[in-house]
Amino acid sequence: MAVTLDDARVPMRRGLDECRKLVLRLDLGDLFCLAYWLAVLVLKLLFVPYRAGWQWSSYYNVSRLLALDATFIVLLVGVGLLVSHMDLRSRLLAKAPVYTASVLAAFTSLGYFIRDINPDDYESLLVASDRLLLGGTVGELTEQWALAPLTDFLQVCYSSLYFLPVVLFAFLIAKGRNEDACRFAAMALAVMSSSYLLYILVPARSPYVIAEDPATAHLVSFAGPIPAGRIARALSSWLHAAEKNRYDCFPSGHTQLSLTVLLAAWMYARKTFPAFLVVVLGLIAGTLYLRYHYVIDVVVGAAFAIAIVVWVPRLNDVWLRLREENLGRMVPLFPRAARTPQRAKW
Repeated sequence: MAVTLDDARVPMRRGLDECRKLVLRLDLGDLFCLAYWLAVLVLKLLFVPYRAGWQWSSYYNVSRLLALDATFIVLLVGVGLLVSHMDLRSRLLAKAPVYTASVLAAFTSLGYFIRDINPDDYESLLVASDRLLLGGTVGELTEQWALAPLTDFLQVCYSSLYFLPVVLFAFLIAKGRNEDACRFAAMALAVMSSSYLLYILVPARSPYVIAEDPATAHLVSFAGPIPAGRIARALSSWLHAAEKNRYDCFPSGHTQLSLTVLLAAWMYARKTFPAFLVVVLGLIAGTLYLRYHYVIDVVVGAAFAIAIVVWVPRLNDVWLRLREENLGRMVPLFPRAARTPQRAKW
């Protein structure tokens, strides 16, 4: 009996259908994280050997760089599939540690390969944009009015970024706003993934960093360090030591994430909005006053935040609806074999 072309396509269609169902078991936050790690993996494969002149040693270096990417791709997919049958609240709580580890590992690892992918520097362009808009960087324009108490306050606000999304996510979960928590998690992960990829596309260092580098110190003209109290000095020293990647200026991830948290608080937890507003305004002001960012960084970061807040919740709702329509009530991907009860032996 002859096999027709349609008969040969049946196994392929079944395989594609099974792959589609596996993807739908994941949440949108999983996909944003996976998109980042896959994009970085491809960029390393394309550019690291090229920068090294296609020598065999470069492939050994690439393999070491890819180990982290592969680990988190497997971890995100594995955990996503294993908990896919759980209710939304349980799923989010199970994935929260994985998301946190993914974000921290992604940012920390950038400093080890970003220059291998893109060795260009864009500080001169960013400084030029500030001079075009304001006549100088904000750090240069405000240093004559800088006060130690103000520096302390803005440094505390700036350093609070690492806690803002955790606080809002925990608040939404505690209040039983699981759908809103899922939307916010997707927004936060979209922010982190997009900002990290833009760090690679437009590598640039902060004004305070280029001021300390003899090769780029001529780009800015600070009279000296900002007056700071004990709190600001301790926090700035800790941040400088903890953040290994110095090419993290464009766009302002602090502005992007903090503004996303603020807008999400207005949408989903309005009673918390005033508290978030004070901190976020201080944080965004601190990015400029403390010489961490240029004005264009803040503008682009704010634009990305608004776009993400507008579109990602809608995309998340569409994804959850597709998930429910195509998969319905899900069972565990690896259900335990049913055990037949045995009669007790006397």
